[in-house]
Amino acid sequence: MLFDLAGTLFSDRALRDVHLAQLRYAAEVAQVAASDVDLRRGYRQGMGLAYREFATRPFYLHRDLFASSFWHMAAALGGAITPEAAHEAAWRQCLATIRHASLRPEAEPSLRRSSSPATETGYAPPVRPSLPISAGTECRSISAWSPAPRTDT
Repeated sequence: MLFDLAGTLFSDRALRDVHLAQLRYAAEVAQVAASDVDLRRGYRQGMGLAYREFATRPFYLHRDLFASSFWHMAAALGGAITPEAAHEAAWRQCLATIRHASLRPEAEPSLRRSSSPATETGYAPPVRPSLPISAGTECRSISAWSPAPRTDT
């Protein structure tokens, strides 16, 4: 299993407009009016505060980090949201990423040369018991291949 949390294989830039919907959702729940520029600025500020909040922990769940980012974003914009609404925004962001991420063209050759026994790349969402997850709806295959078997092992 390969994780791409820093936009190395999948383009974060391609998700910019898609993630704006989650910022708008959080602002609506917080009952604040803000421009897209202010929403993005508020989210960057919220993400910075959340990173500092989580930095000293020995471990954390990414969904909690992103929920905290939305919570801090709402506060930065002069509003407030519940922890449940913050987690909902983080979940919506996760699903938007799964549905709209695209593999960087320069990443596929590297993955093909990989010694990984993987045969498929894609996003797999974290388990959320309250929502059914079905392949093809929340999980989207990005690319598939069968690497040549290694002969040096």
